[in-house]
Amino acid sequence: MEVRDREFYDLIARGLENNGISFQDYIDEMFAEKYNKPETPGFDWEPDMQDDFEFKQISATARVYTMATYVDFDSPGPVKHTEGFELGSDKMPRMKHEFNIDEAKIRLHMQALQQFGVFSERMAQSVENLLFESTDMLLGGNYNSLKFQRHQAVSKGQFDIIAENNPQGITGVSIDFHVPGKNRWEIAWWKKDGTLNADITPLEDLKNKVTYIRQTCYAPVDHIEVNKITWDKFIMIPAVRQALGYIKNPLVTTADAAVQIGVSLLDDEMKVLVEKYVGAPITIIDSVSVVEKFDKKTRTVSTPTLQSFDENVFVFVPSSRIGTIKAVTPIVINDPAARIAFYDEGRTVITQTFDAYNKVQKISSELTALCVPNVVRQMYYLTVKASK
Repeated sequence: MEVRDREFYDLIARGLENNGISFQDYIDEMFAEKYNKPETPGFDWEPDMQDDFEFKQISATARVYTMATYVDFDSPGPVKHTEGFELGSDKMPRMKHEFNIDEAKIRLHMQALQQFGVFSERMAQSVENLLFESTDMLLGGNYNSLKFQRHQAVSKGQFDIIAENNPQGITGVSIDFHVPGKNRWEIAWWKKDGTLNADITPLEDLKNKVTYIRQTCYAPVDHIEVNKITWDKFIMIPAVRQALGYIKNPLVTTADAAVQIGVSLLDDEMKVLVEKYVGAPITIIDSVSVVEKFDKKTRTVSTPTLQSFDENVFVFVPSSRIGTIKAVTPIVINDPAARIAFYDEGRTVITQTFDAYNKVQKISSELTALCVPNVVRQMYYLTVKASK
């Protein structure tokens, strides 16, 4: 008599055994190149993981070669400071999600097994595809979450967990990264009805801020970051087109002629001219994040999109290195009924379990991590708003 126990219905085991590899080997082999590092410019993994959820935000400055100190002949030199002071501390959020290989999928493969009598190469490939797609969605979702964290930390100076970006989890959590209030400016380019204010000089406003930061605040400006929607609005402003026309051809004698030149410029040309005039490279952030939302009334799932980088703000960033991704060491309890694999050098844990009651195999991911900027004292924000 054939025994149909948990092992009989364990599709993942059949797929892995067909290739003669473990769950960890499978993760290492299949995802070594696709997700070799998060897409979080300026933020790399903190080398060491920590054991508790509390993180400390340590202030850092852009790398500068400070002058040596003049001392008496027999006096030692002062020790250079390698770490800044603590700006604050908070708790790191934990990210979890999972995929189910449900009863319908299990039955489909079992029917094929009964029909052919063996677990064929084609069936093994089908199971492997299920495993790959599920794991791929989990790891890709984690990296998209880190990218969203990064863009929120840079564009807002804080990270908020709210219903809009976390509809199925905790809400009302705000992690402040302590950008000084004096580093934030507001300027009105538009009226409440959306029309432009008269006599605005957006291009000059950006140049003046770069000059002020460098010459008055004595802070570096490595580059400026801006949301693509905001950038597209910016380059469509007639005053910007006119200014670019004059920059492109200094011999132009009338404003109308300058506007015509500005209108004829391609997007790439405009960006180069703006960067030369302002005096800093501009990074345009075109990133959309997708969340999964369940409507209890209609019992349907929707996937609304969010702008990862906030609109209507220009962020003056002091360095290409903005911070680090801090992570907590995951705790794994030995469970003979579970398959466990690690990713991101041990920061992410992928667990595969079998739920006998609900007749599903689960593949879940857990990562406790946060993009924490450490140069916030030298980050400056110009928010564009409507006039009152």
